[in-house]
Amino acid sequence: MGVIDTLSCQTRHMNSSANNSRTICIPARNEAKTIGSVVLSLKKAINQRPNFDCQVLVIDDRSDDRTAEIAQECGANVVSTRTLCQKFGGSNGKGDAIYASLVSCASDLIAWVDGDLGEMEPAKILQMFDPLETEPRVQLVKGGFVRWVNGSEGEEGRVTALTARPLLDLLHPSFNFLSQPLSGMFAARRNVVGDLWLDCDYGVDIGIALDIFQMYGSSSVTEVDLGHISHRQRPIAQLAITASNVARAIVSRAGISNSVVRDFEFRRSPALGRSAISEIKQFVTIS
Repeated sequence: MGVIDTLSCQTRHMNSSANNSRTICIPARNEAKTIGSVVLSLKKAINQRPNFDCQVLVIDDRSDDRTAEIAQECGANVVSTRTLCQKFGGSNGKGDAIYASLVSCASDLIAWVDGDLGEMEPAKILQMFDPLETEPRVQLVKGGFVRWVNGSEGEEGRVTALTARPLLDLLHPSFNFLSQPLSGMFAARRNVVGDLWLDCDYGVDIGIALDIFQMYGSSSVTEVDLGHISHRQRPIAQLAITASNVARAIVSRAGISNSVVRDFEFRRSPALGRSAISEIKQFVTIS
């Protein structure tokens, strides 16, 4: 079913949510045009919310522009995958940036936010923490949103519509309740995500969601409305790479043996190092 027995997972992590520490982590590569406004908007929303302490951390993923410098100038803490992913031979993408965020902060709760946002409602982004604070069974909160393109409501993202939804419907039919299954805007308990074998690339967002869903059950994953969100439009060549990463992550978690074996070439050992090797063997053993 999953890497770790569902009941043991639920027992281990269903503890009190009181007095949690929080960090917003922003993986970013060459986002100099938008990272400043994203950081400033989030920090303003944090300051305006009563009794809400939250740090902002930007994970610079091999940028060759001023992403890191601008983020620092706007008041964010900044770390680099060049340093934190050296043991992998360097970063291979979004998943490695998430790995770097896990080993860089000690907060109980982490929200991951995209660095290329244009239109956004920062107060709603902070609400991704709320179910984790109030519902012990919830381990992952995905951000649902309406895509805003050129000032009006846009269609569903191409990778979501053409790759993720068909594969999820076919291979994971019970995982059909999220409006944005590939959303890179999500919040979770650090100790839960830190126990996962993360995909190193764009497979990471759906991989985390499926792993937690399989390990903790359907009540462990929920979604909050983030309102209208706009991202930078990416060329089809970049989307093709993303689609390949996403397809691999979805197919491998359906228990198809060849895909599972190949998939572990793209995983990182748990950032917090608690999953036993026997659990990994159980995961890749296909009857």
